[in-house]
Amino acid sequence: MVPNKQTIGLNFFNQIQKLTETEKEKFSRICSKILDKTFLIRQKDSDKEDYFFVLGHLTLFQSYFMLMDYAITHYEADQIIAISTEVDRNRVRLKRVDTIMLLILRLLYQKKAKEATQLNQILVSVGEIHDEIEKTGLIKGKITKTELQATMRTLKSYSLIDFQSSKLFNDDTRVEIYPSLLRVVNIDDMSKLETQLNAYSTGGDDDEDDDED
Repeated sequence: MVPNKQTIGLNFFNQIQKLTETEKEKFSRICSKILDKTFLIRQKDSDKEDYFFVLGHLTLFQSYFMLMDYAITHYEADQIIAISTEVDRNRVRLKRVDTIMLLILRLLYQKKAKEATQLNQILVSVGEIHDEIEKTGLIKGKITKTELQATMRTLKSYSLIDFQSSKLFNDDTRVEIYPSLLRVVNIDDMSKLETQLNAYSTGGDDDEDDDED
């Protein structure tokens, strides 16, 4: 039985009273960060400390976000913490090119994961991304530098990928794909993923919903 919000609120109040003032400030900062970034990733240097703080106070964070109809989930295998909601609000609207890029990166992630000896770091080059886009034929010609920069920065802002912004235009620049992408594009079968990519070749709306909350 799911507890009502009054019970959740009382549990949250009792738990947060046990924190020091410094911990309360850290809790507040991390809550804002989770709402802004969607994910906390263990392997990301800027998230590591916050990731472990949430793990140490997981029920506190879960109680707080449950009051707002959000859920905090720890995906232990991927070492990520994610926020989600079943309520139809605050969903991210992505442009078509952003959605295509998500699917292409997921395809590359799956290919690289099979080759990698350590699955905790998946790296692809900008050149490989261009090649994969060209194979699909979903974008006429080569994606422009402006489009590439805009869509990659959007995905980076939600902790799905990382790269050195100043070198993004170089084909040999490496882009790290985080396991959080698996929670946004949850397709494990390669043929299904390729079918979904091919579906975009028929066109569609300029904007598409993704699975982020």
